[in-house]
Amino acid sequence: MQSTYALVAASLLALVAACDQGDPQTTNAPTQAEEIEEFCNQVASDFVASGGQSTGLFMSRIQQKMLEEEWDPETVSNTCSEALRRKTEFIQQHAQAIERRAQ
Repeated sequence: MQSTYALVAASLLALVAACDQGDPQTTNAPTQAEEIEEFCNQVASDFVASGGQSTGLFMSRIQQKMLEEEWDPETVSNTCSEALRRKTEFIQQHAQAIERRAQ
């Protein structure tokens, strides 16, 4: 019984080691555009979830990240504006659907 556990443990360790050694040439690191998109989606989600409260807090969060990462301000502005538009539109569509069901 112990030999079965040892074999399973060794197999799992080998699998983890193989997964951990990803070839650096085939590892797809996110591009700067993807990083900006992900960040803006998160900020937009947080902003919409807060009901649009604390606009200054969200703006300072964007500015701080933009400076830390040395991102292009126009790219960040466009990407975050688009993310906010999409999130707001999504919420509005769902609110309308809920209102229609309530009638």
